[in-house]
Amino acid sequence: MFDGVFDAGAEFGARLTPRYLSRSARDDIVANTFLELYERRIDRAGMPACIKAMVTAHNRDNPMNVYGDIRAPLPLDAPAYLDGTMSRVEIVSEGLWA
Repeated sequence: MFDGVFDAGAEFGARLTPRYLSRSARDDIVANTFLELYERRIDRAGMPACIKAMVTAHNRDNPMNVYGDIRAPLPLDAPAYLDGTMSRVEIVSEGLWA
C-alpha cells in the first residue's frame, strides 16, 4: 500500500546523502531518517537538516572512514591507530622535517 511512497522518499533521501559514504552508511542514514519521519519527530521539509545532522554524526563516529585517501589526507591530530590514543603527530619522524 505504501511501497510507492516509501520508494520515492528513499530515493529522495538517498539523493541527499553524500556519495563519499559507503552504500551501507547511506542506507542506514536514509532508514534512520524514515524512522524519524514515522515517529513524527520531523516532517518532509526537515529531511535535509536531519540527514545533514546524521552525516555529521556518522563522520564524527567513524573518522577513519571519512579521511585517509589522497584527496582528503588524515589530519595530524587524528588517531594513529583505530584502537589507540596516540595521535599521528606523535609518530612523525624528525627526519621528515629536516
